[in-house]
Amino acid sequence: MKYQTEILNTRQKTHGDYDETAEIAQALKAITRNGSKLPPVARESLDMIMTKIARILSGNPDEMDHWDDIAGYAKLVSERLTASLPLMPMTGVLPKITSIAKRSGMGDEVRVAKAVDEAMAEVEQDLAKRGDLT
Repeated sequence: MKYQTEILNTRQKTHGDYDETAEIAQALKAITRNGSKLPPVARESLDMIMTKIARILSGNPDEMDHWDDIAGYAKLVSERLTASLPLMPMTGVLPKITSIAKRSGMGDEVRVAKAVDEAMAEVEQDLAKRGDLT
């Protein structure tokens, strides 16, 4: 419990009061969800960017991680557009991620990240074989 309290106190200094951050984040996310037909990749990136903006507004605006994270989530979408990868979900990606994650003996976060990377590589190979990847 002591460890969790320390983390929460540290995060409150950088991320702001959780209730305030949640209220701001949900208000921002409502704007992007209102009638939006964005594909999941773009929608998720926007959701995460809105969370980071809420943390900036209610927490420490000088926390570099918030700004770097915003750039990172935007870059994830930008890279897919640059690589001409479709933003819409592709059939078979989730089963591939699940299968790769189960095979790995690493920690959850590392396992999932590795599984996503491997699944995306497999999808890119599949697209290249079909001629859908330029």
